[in-house]
Amino acid sequence: MIDAEVFSASSIIDYIRPAYLWLFFLIVLVIVFIFTKIILFHLNKYKDYSPLTDLAQRVFRMGMMILYILAAIFLILFSL
Repeated sequence: MIDAEVFSASSIIDYIRPAYLWLFFLIVLVIVFIFTKIILFHLNKYKDYSPLTDLAQRVFRMGMMILYILAAIFLILFSL
């Protein structure tokens, strides 16, 4: 029988050092930044400057910034 306590998220996070979480956070930040540049390059390459495309670009950029700010806040709180 599998114990549900063993596979909970909090029990897994207890074994991970905060420095490793920061390293993982920075690696994912760089990867997402690269993919963001690729996506925005392709949207601009095909000269699709409709208002919906501009709105999609703004929403995408703001969403990524908000997600990373929230992730950084939670990492700071976890590190305390």
